[in-house]
Order: sequence, then structure tokens, then C-alpha cells
Amino acid sequence: MAAAMKAKLASMITAIETKGQWDEIIENLNGRLLFIDVHKKWSGPCTVMRPTLEKIFLDIENVEARLQFVSLHEESGVDHPGLQEFLQAKSCKPRFVILLNENIVANIDGALSPSVTAAIIENLPEME
Repeated sequence: MAAAMKAKLASMITAIETKGQWDEIIENLNGRLLFIDVHKKWSGPCTVMRPTLEKIFLDIENVEARLQFVSLHEESGVDHPGLQEFLQAKSCKPRFVILLNENIVANIDGALSPSVTAAIIENLPEME
């Protein structure tokens, strides 16, 4: 794999640490699908799903204009009303939420590659 592609994959997921970062992502989505890895700060983002997300990133045409990957934890300050349930959950089980136009279109409880892939493909905006 070329060094440029490895660097691109390394920065594929944006870690949200503050409400300001979240607000900036939301303001700049421009109709893209937002895939969110919701996790506890002490456990970190789900590494098991990384190969699946990389494959999706590499396989989707014009992916950066259609899809944004982020991870966030319960202390990030994000105040999206639809995410509070997931941010306040007691479980450390992997949780993935997909937003389109700030609305939740999919919620995957657990590291389920086929479910994550299907939810992304089903909700992915068409190319312009």
C-alpha cells in the first residue's frame, strides 16, 4: 500500500474531544453521512471495527465527499439530543450511531461488521 494511502487511512477517523470540535464537524458536513463510534473515555474507540471501516473508506467512490467518520466519548461535551442516550449508557459495549442531516438513521449495538457496512451503504448519500 502506498505511503500516501496509509497516511490517509491513519487520519480517516476524527476523534472528537470537545463540543467545539463537534460543532465544527456538524457545520461542515454538507450532506455527508456521519458515522460515530460512541465509547467510554477509559476504553477508547473500537479497534476491532477498524479494518471494516478502512475497507468501506477504500471501496466507496468519492468517500470523503459522502461520509465522515468520528469517534467520541461521554466527556466530549457533545450535546446532540439524539446521542445523549448512548453517551450516558452504562455499558462499554461498542456502539455505532449514524446521522444524516443530524438525524439518527442507524444504531448498531456491538462490533457487527455486516450491520455497520449495510447501514452505511443503505444511508450513503448519492454522489453529485
